[in-house]
Amino acid sequence: MKKIVQVINRSVVQPFYRQHAGLFLFLFFLMFGIQPTAQEAFRTHYYLMHLILTSGNFFLLAIIIWLIYTIKILLFLRNCLQKEAYDFIYQLNALPAQSRFLILLRSAILLMAPVTCYGLATIYVAIREQLVLAEIFVLLAIVLLHLFLILNTMQLLNGGKAIQEVKKTSPLFPLPKAFFGFVLRGIFRNQLATVLIIKLLSFFSLYLFTNIDSPLFENRVLWLIFLTSLIGHSFLIFRNFNFIETELQFFRNMPQAQVTTFFSLFFIYTILLLPEMWALRGVSMVQDQSWEYLWLVLTGPTFLLLLHALLYSEPMKIEEYLKLLFGVWIVFFFLSFSSWHWLLPLICILFSAAIFFTSYYQYEKKVSLAG
Repeated sequence: MKKIVQVINRSVVQPFYRQHAGLFLFLFFLMFGIQPTAQEAFRTHYYLMHLILTSGNFFLLAIIIWLIYTIKILLFLRNCLQKEAYDFIYQLNALPAQSRFLILLRSAILLMAPVTCYGLATIYVAIREQLVLAEIFVLLAIVLLHLFLILNTMQLLNGGKAIQEVKKTSPLFPLPKAFFGFVLRGIFRNQLATVLIIKLLSFFSLYLFTNIDSPLFENRVLWLIFLTSLIGHSFLIFRNFNFIETELQFFRNMPQAQVTTFFSLFFIYTILLLPEMWALRGVSMVQDQSWEYLWLVLTGPTFLLLLHALLYSEPMKIEEYLKLLFGVWIVFFFLSFSSWHWLLPLICILFSAAIFFTSYYQYEKKVSLAG
């Protein structure tokens, strides 16, 4: 059984963390990198854990985030099982149910490690503050999420290779059969769990800060949180770019103006940022800074468009892309501190247009030739 667990870990667990390294890096930075000191970061999380234990709404929010992460794992496993290279995993069905359950339990513990660690830290806070009932609820939630993952994985395995069959489903709402519709459908079909996680984190971080008391509100901190949440979309943008350059590459040879593709991407990222735009309403309604709200709303989609256009400059891996974006984040972070930060949307649109219109047709995705 030990050898089987090692094979599962190398073929499923390790690829899962490698594939989502960018997302985990963003989450780590969002959770610990924004605070000025480590002590402030731990104090903030202690307060958040206290809210989870004492507030029903925050407890429900934590469960939703943990559930989305679990669904993200299930989607990854389903995607693996749809590939013929993973047919060997179906051999687990030949084992007794108890052995199969124990193997999947070990893998589930590794895959659910981020949720488990934060949950155990929350339980530690509950023990310190003698919140016994809340402690039981958090522990029960962690156990149920592990069972949910294991049982659904067993169901996928029991389905056998039928999961590899192509099934055509009708969309819940019609989208135009053009570049705009195909890309938007691809985002919500292939990256739904990633979108939900990023949207929840960025929405609540922006909403909570923009609705605090005016004496505590600081524009520079708001721009720091906003730019960080936008950089957090980089993992989603990178996968969206690869989807366009692999599944929709034929659009390059179609009679569609380059400017149409450019503005299609702009409107796609505008739609993607609608939750953040709604969360930022507090800048205008609570803090009475309507012009600041306008610059934030205009900067969002143009900044994401710039992050997308940068990928056309040269073929790069996710690690190289993240290094580049760190430099972009530093530059825009300091620009947001100046009195000229209202120029940020113009800077983004000009640079993204310059890169896109000069590099779009010259870009060639690196491919590996087998044989």
